[in-house]
Amino acid sequence: MRITQPLKTSLPKKQKALDDVMARYAKTAGEGVPEWRHASSFRTGQALAAFGEALERSDKPADLQGDDRLAYEEVLREKAQPFYDRAEQVWTDMLRQAGSEKSDPWVERAQSSLWQRLAGRFYFRPEVDYPRIAGTPPEPVSLKEDKQVKKDSAVAQRKDEN
Repeated sequence: MRITQPLKTSLPKKQKALDDVMARYAKTAGEGVPEWRHASSFRTGQALAAFGEALERSDKPADLQGDDRLAYEEVLREKAQPFYDRAEQVWTDMLRQAGSEKSDPWVERAQSSLWQRLAGRFYFRPEVDYPRIAGTPPEPVSLKEDKQVKKDSAVAQRKDEN
């Protein structure tokens, strides 16, 4: 289900669908079967992340241009972030509870999805707040001069010890 304009009508429908899916997964997780609980947790995280993505990709008002459109997209990103955070928290909780049950394919999928989301945070490279200046390499030291410096250093150290 795509989120379209006007958001006042399409967003509640999408939210209701998300709530229904989450309720069904919660019921399945409560059955007491570890594999079902893991599958439900993984799918719950997927549903939350998908809702955030759908919100970010939702139709933008046609009359928005330039900075107004960028500001609108920023607001959508801010509104989507809590859904991403909840998805990551669901997967993190599942991984903590699973402990050594890493052989379960649902646990592996949750770990993979979580790591991909976390890695995506570090892709951005911020601009530096300090000026960059060109440096000059140090003067090369000849091998003969280097040996003399080491010899002088060793002699000075022996004098200090005495």
